[in-house]
Amino acid sequence: MVLLLVGSRLRHDSTDTSPARPHGHPILFYAVDDIHAAFAAIKAKGAPLKEEPRVIAKLGTRDVWLASAEDPDGHMVGIMCEVPVMG
Repeated sequence: MVLLLVGSRLRHDSTDTSPARPHGHPILFYAVDDIHAAFAAIKAKGAPLKEEPRVIAKLGTRDVWLASAEDPDGHMVGIMCEVPVMG
């Protein structure tokens, strides 16, 4: 499930059903203008990285990119960017 918020998205990850999270957990994705620059800044600060930037959807006029890392408490936090497709 994805909930759209202004400037962000909230997704429920039901794939992580470890004993600590038997029903999954929410992941907050923050919208950024440049996913590669934002990911590099997160990496430079030493945050544990989970997923490198990648295209997850091609929507005709734009591609949706996602990446993720962990916050200091071990929760996954994501960044997202919608990039216009030139064509």
